[in-house]
Amino acid sequence: MEERHYRPSLVGPLMLIGAGVVLLLNQAGLLPWNVWATLWRFWPVVLVLLGIEILVGVTRSKPVYLAALLLSAIILVGTVAYATYASQLGNLFPAGQTEQVVEAMHDADRGDVTLKLAAGTLLVNALQDSPNFLEGTLQYGRNSRQAVRTATYEAGALSFTLEAGNRNGSFWSPFDPLGERWELGLTPRVPIHLTVTSGAGDMQLDLTDLQVTDLELKGGAGRTSIRLPQAARWTSGSIAAGVGEIEIIVPPELGIHMRISKGLGAVRVQNPRMASEGEYYWTDGWDTAENRADLTIQAGVGAISIR
Repeated sequence: MEERHYRPSLVGPLMLIGAGVVLLLNQAGLLPWNVWATLWRFWPVVLVLLGIEILVGVTRSKPVYLAALLLSAIILVGTVAYATYASQLGNLFPAGQTEQVVEAMHDADRGDVTLKLAAGTLLVNALQDSPNFLEGTLQYGRNSRQAVRTATYEAGALSFTLEAGNRNGSFWSPFDPLGERWELGLTPRVPIHLTVTSGAGDMQLDLTDLQVTDLELKGGAGRTSIRLPQAARWTSGSIAAGVGEIEIIVPPELGIHMRISKGLGAVRVQNPRMASEGEYYWTDGWDTAENRADLTIQAGVGAISIR
């Protein structure tokens, strides 16, 4: 009987090793989290590695297997190195056009804001001395399409949605700006239900002076920083992230209760007011505080810090 030689898989172990090395460098502060926004654009490399593994499967030659293993490792390391280089230099290249966004109040006494960004940077804060409901600037990458926005007003409720347009079919260079850069200001005068979805990138939400009563946030890969409202009487919300760092900044005036479900990563508590037990974190007297928040946080891979 002809002897069969077992050849272990190439793709799975290499992908795990590569992802682990990148995450280790992220955690050590040697590699920015936004490298994941570039890495996901190189997903066809997985097909190349699978093709190499299939070719190796039809041969029993040990030298061919070792050569394929070396080639696969070189391809994977080269991809990570190139993505890192591209993510660091991308902001040196000129961005595309910019667009101003303005939405009037329409006598609204409450609002519902939905932001859907595919990849890029999102900055949200409170408007200062503005009569409008929302103001901001959208900065596009060279291959981006115009964002789609809709607004409806009915019975005192203003609903506003801003969604990134699909990228067109032109050639993409890794040195292009990574998606869009949205800088948006919201009115602090009315309660707001805020929903944010992002595929990859950096999100910085400064809700300090806003009346955000409901917060729903879903992020894919990247860094998320949230300054919670200090004057909203009640804020409830859920935060979900795949790969990246989550930073929660708690104002001194806010009582807070959080349930944190994490995958791979650590929870760092840097706020002396916080107590914890298992998955639960809270401040003393949070349930009787004048301004309070109740959050559920689900994280896949990455660090969570509470300040």
